[in-house]
Amino acid sequence: MQEQRTQRRCIETKGFLEFFNQKLQITGCKTDVILRDDLYHKYKMYCKCRGLMPATIVNVGRTLAKKGVKSPSRIGGINGKGQKYGYTGIVFQPCMEVVPWHPYSAVYSMHSDSVISGKRKLEEQDQNEPKRAKITGEIIDPISTFLESFVSTSLDHSELVRQNDLFNEYREYCRQNGLEGYNNIKLGRLMTARGFKPTVRVGKPNSQQYCYPGLKWTREAPSGNNYTNLKQQRCHRVCPDRVISETKRYLLICLAIQFVKQD
Repeated sequence: MQEQRTQRRCIETKGFLEFFNQKLQITGCKTDVILRDDLYHKYKMYCKCRGLMPATIVNVGRTLAKKGVKSPSRIGGINGKGQKYGYTGIVFQPCMEVVPWHPYSAVYSMHSDSVISGKRKLEEQDQNEPKRAKITGEIIDPISTFLESFVSTSLDHSELVRQNDLFNEYREYCRQNGLEGYNNIKLGRLMTARGFKPTVRVGKPNSQQYCYPGLKWTREAPSGNNYTNLKQQRCHRVCPDRVISETKRYLLICLAIQFVKQD
């Protein structure tokens, strides 16, 4: 029985290594993130198309650890809410790039790894976008280069990056480097695909701005602005015993004043 389990695990691991070599690429960049659910979903689709037995998600994590991919970390959200697990320093190859679902976005075929566009406009936009290098295996993407150079994740989920600042600085980055095809929608979709969503609002009620939690600026922005690290304002709770002691103190002072007036 134990030999059968070991043999089956070896077969499953071998199938995942084939998937890893064909569909994944290690970059070592902290801003390159694949959500664990997306990775396992694509792996199961790969096994289904080829009639292979998929390995468990635990064995997948162990195999990735042997390949040098760190254990999944929590991404996005705050204090355990809205957070998802993801692997950093690894990306899908261009044919397997994850795009968040949208009524007008591309969808994946159930029988092929190619992307089928739902609208012809997306095909025209893709033709104008920078091509991806196939010889070296490196992905030439101005958005990834911008995020890798100026933005990084933070262990403190109370640190924030304004969405408007991110969009404005990326526009300035494209202008300085002579890049065309600037698109806020694509940048927002890529941030969502990497597990970051503008779930926090700061500022006055009439002029609140959306922010990405768990991110920070690593250096001076392309426009030359040094953004101070934003942090969420936390409510400081007062101990009930302290409130009671302050109340007693106030009553004693009132009694002492009345006693002095009577004298």
